[in-house]
Amino acid sequence: MSHEIRTPLNSIIGLSQVLLKKSTLSSSDISQHHLESIHASGKNLMKLLNNILDLSKIEAGHMELVQVNFQLEEWLQSLSAIYGASAEVKGLIFTQFISPNVPQRIYTDREKLGQVLLNLLDNAIKFTPRGKKIRLEVDYQEELLAFHIIDEGIGISEIDQKKIFEKFEQLDGSPGRLYPGVGLGLAISKQIVHLLGGSLDVNSTPGKGSIFSVKIPLANVQIDHKQNRLFKMPNQLDSFSEDAVVLVVEDNPTNQETFVALFSALGVSIHLASNGQESIEQAKKLTPDLIFMDLHMPGMSGIEAMQEIRKQESCQQIPIIILSADAFLEKQENALAKGASGYLTKPVELLKLQATLATYLQSGTS
Repeated sequence: MSHEIRTPLNSIIGLSQVLLKKSTLSSSDISQHHLESIHASGKNLMKLLNNILDLSKIEAGHMELVQVNFQLEEWLQSLSAIYGASAEVKGLIFTQFISPNVPQRIYTDREKLGQVLLNLLDNAIKFTPRGKKIRLEVDYQEELLAFHIIDEGIGISEIDQKKIFEKFEQLDGSPGRLYPGVGLGLAISKQIVHLLGGSLDVNSTPGKGSIFSVKIPLANVQIDHKQNRLFKMPNQLDSFSEDAVVLVVEDNPTNQETFVALFSALGVSIHLASNGQESIEQAKKLTPDLIFMDLHMPGMSGIEAMQEIRKQESCQQIPIIILSADAFLEKQENALAKGASGYLTKPVELLKLQATLATYLQSGTS
């Protein structure tokens, strides 16, 4: 069901993003408002789908941890690049600070921890007015890794702080509320942090802002002490080579049209392959700089096609990003374990695609 719902959403969200990026309409034009409504509604539907799936797994006791060892600062930068761009679009100032006592590598469930932090950052952007600040701070004390998401938003009353982590609870439940949602994000985040053996708390003052703190236990880590690391997120997500050869493997014609439009909006022309066998032939012929591979295709899966491409000596170092409407974390971890360089979930967001291109396609002017 998740896959089937996400497939049409990919075109709804993807093409609306393209039209908004290319739009020359004024902000007061009714057609501009229609485009913004289509895009916002599609994203809200996708978020609702994600939350319902996660809630179902938690309540059934089927959400399991997939723990890996990974480089913390590099991972944080990739997350922050996406939300730094989102904050900038809204006119917010987004900074990140990593304490010198934070370990360089950690062992935990990277995907689930990322899900929690991105949900908290998303809320911070949502509830913070234009011109204000958002800050992500990371610290490590007494075997606890702490993430603090600090905003200058609307704040939360003491009474509401006691209930916001409950399912379907919202600060404003009125039909005409200013900040829509179903009240599942924080409840799911709390459950995930609990699975990680940690805690999620809030300290807030109405009218002044909030601090959401995630703390998870980490023992036996090695710390490479550095000077304090303070970052202001760069406004250079699009610093990639537009002349790079990019191959997109996608069997759905509507999704092919969507991807052509998405990449074109970012100034990148793409080559298309409609199935696994065709992708192998195209990879041999083109030796692309980057490949985006659909996961589910008739005849040969994306994983099988990727592994066949990797057997070619000229293609062994090509980054291959999985594109899939399959959002389950187990599928993502499996794809990464079998050699994928990354994983983008459909519907593909323009900012995430832009960040991926910036990561894997070096700019000729850099």
